[in-house]
Amino acid sequence: MLRHVGVAARRTAVLRCRALWAHVGTFPQAPIPLQLSRRTVFHSTQALRSVRSYEQKTPQWTLDSPVKEVLLEDSAGLSDMSLHDFLMKHFGETFGSPCVSMRVFMGNPSFFLRDESLLTMVTESEPYREYKTMREGVDRLSAKGIISLRQWESAAAANEVEDVGAYVRGVLNAALAIATGISNAPSGVEIDGAYDAVFNARWSYVVRSDEYDKKWLGMGVLDVAPGEQPHLWSEAQADVPYDPKELWEGDEVPDVSGKLVMAVLSSERGWPYGFFQRNEMPDTSTLTEYDAACDAYIRRENLRVWHIVKKWLGMWMESGRVVRPFIVIGTPGIGKSFATGSLLLYQLLHYPSDDLKVVAY
Repeated sequence: MLRHVGVAARRTAVLRCRALWAHVGTFPQAPIPLQLSRRTVFHSTQALRSVRSYEQKTPQWTLDSPVKEVLLEDSAGLSDMSLHDFLMKHFGETFGSPCVSMRVFMGNPSFFLRDESLLTMVTESEPYREYKTMREGVDRLSAKGIISLRQWESAAAANEVEDVGAYVRGVLNAALAIATGISNAPSGVEIDGAYDAVFNARWSYVVRSDEYDKKWLGMGVLDVAPGEQPHLWSEAQADVPYDPKELWEGDEVPDVSGKLVMAVLSSERGWPYGFFQRNEMPDTSTLTEYDAACDAYIRRENLRVWHIVKKWLGMWMESGRVVRPFIVIGTPGIGKSFATGSLLLYQLLHYPSDDLKVVAY
């Protein structure tokens, strides 16, 4: 299953191992969203048109459209709905609650639903949480005098809406893109071979064992055979918190010779975060003489993110449960976009279910 680095490749293995600690990459600060198809990659404007073809009806927003209509569009008239109507629609009974409007109820939920478990069930439900987020966004913008998409565009450009949440901001920006005609702009340049480069990315392991005790920082590189999926950390191993007081020398993973320290995911064309510009980049001159521009270094913490995403994705596939959005946080430069983003994209493309039709980066 695993083949050790041969004699002819030992020099490369040494350079790769050393490059793990010496590599410095320069990447753009704001990656452009990309959509991967089987043969090519398009910019996000193409993705917007593709998604729109599956929708039955697309709102025709204009710059004069009220932000209230934009934000509460998917709330099914929730702003004008009574608490009774809401409970009947989503829970099938009123639980003896008073008949007040949802807007009044949101002002003091515990006053109208005195039972703590019932209150938690209602206020933690997905329809209520979404409405609450949007309703608070409308009120916050109204207090600033922002009523229309035109005013939102001006305020966003002037950085006057920093206290508006990311979800509300995203909904308004999507509507603004439709209103200003950005979604009808020509698509970007096609990037041939980008999908295959990501889908067929190669795996290798960085391991620590007695075999390398007196060379290469005590570590060696093992290649995974082309087309085979790697053996990586289990969910339990990935969940172990980092303890700076304890020396960590890697983990024992089944079918991996040695203690797994790091995995390397290599794409011939690079990754979306680098705009697939590998062929346009000059040869890297480093002390190790190894060009690591196409390598994503996967650590235990990166794989933990995938375990979480896979768990929620499985619940969505099985029961249709709405998946909450996740945000990866951490110190700048630790690999949130390049390592974790590349790993998530690769794993989603290899997700073993035909129910997952599209992956958008």
